[in-house]
Amino acid sequence: MNDATEYVATLKSRDSAVIMPQVEGQVTRILVHSGESVGAGAALMEIDPLKQQATVKSQESSRAAQQGHLNWTKQQYERAQGLYSAGVVSRQDLDQAKSALDAAQAQMESLDAQVSEQQFNCTITKWCRRGAELLGMFPCASATASTSTTQLTTVDKPGSLEAYVYVPIEHSAQLKMGLACASTG
Repeated sequence: MNDATEYVATLKSRDSAVIMPQVEGQVTRILVHSGESVGAGAALMEIDPLKQQATVKSQESSRAAQQGHLNWTKQQYERAQGLYSAGVVSRQDLDQAKSALDAAQAQMESLDAQVSEQQFNCTITKWCRRGAELLGMFPCASATASTSTTQLTTVDKPGSLEAYVYVPIEHSAQLKMGLACASTG
């Protein structure tokens, strides 16, 4: 007497990577299809660079304002040096002017780094992967807004798979190691 029951299972790759964007923006075009094999350097999708370009422009404006502040604090420090040499201001006034100059310089360096990073991010509008891999499902579609926490897709290396079989709790006592199973395709 044979006893058979059908259960739903999910196959998952053991070597899978989630693709998340490095930049924010609108997904404008998906260049590949789910399940398609992609090679090294293949573009997966395009993201509209307008948001990144606006961020760069905003940071460049902040940088320009900081440059003006840096120039002013440098002048203040040079004045304080001259007045300190002449005995008109105290050492504390000179130290405060130097501290303000150092803080303005550090802020300028921080803004320079942020502008450079955002300018680089403007060049990242296509998502690429290395190596021949299989593309997973696209949970997003064109015109989807992406953030740095948006899962765009998965990429799986061909090879070993794991089967996750969902068995109702009332049937779990009937399961044991070594049972044969059949696939219906």
